[in-house]
Amino acid sequence: MNDPRELLKRLLEYIGEQAIAINPKSYSLAHWPHFKCFPKDIAGLPGVDSDVKVQGDHIWLRIQRLVADKPPTVTSDFARFLAVSLHPSGPPPHLDESAFQAQISEAASDMDLMERAQYEEGLSANINAYIDEYTPMWNAWAAGEIFD
Repeated sequence: MNDPRELLKRLLEYIGEQAIAINPKSYSLAHWPHFKCFPKDIAGLPGVDSDVKVQGDHIWLRIQRLVADKPPTVTSDFARFLAVSLHPSGPPPHLDESAFQAQISEAASDMDLMERAQYEEGLSANINAYIDEYTPMWNAWAAGEIFD
């Protein structure tokens, strides 16, 4: 079992190192409207444990690293034409212009201008229809991933 004096000494050394490395004046919680500061406020939050007793130690507060779930899977032949952000605060799904242009160049290489225009218009309409179908699912995922 660890000596309480040694634990306290190590804690104070850690705090001293943090005071050197981090300027606490740059952090202000006074303007954060949803700041939770009482045990009743954080009880039951995902990944937050308090008063954890482990053999040889006691943990007052443990916060697990929260990892965002992945966005809904794109299940379409048009998946390669979509740019989908893996971050909930990122841009909504949109057309990957470079993949779209590469497909047009490859598929329409032996088409005349009229056929190429029709192919491009049809492909664009299909991709945009799929984006319109997929975006609400992505938005719902993003809203669920953003924490208050």
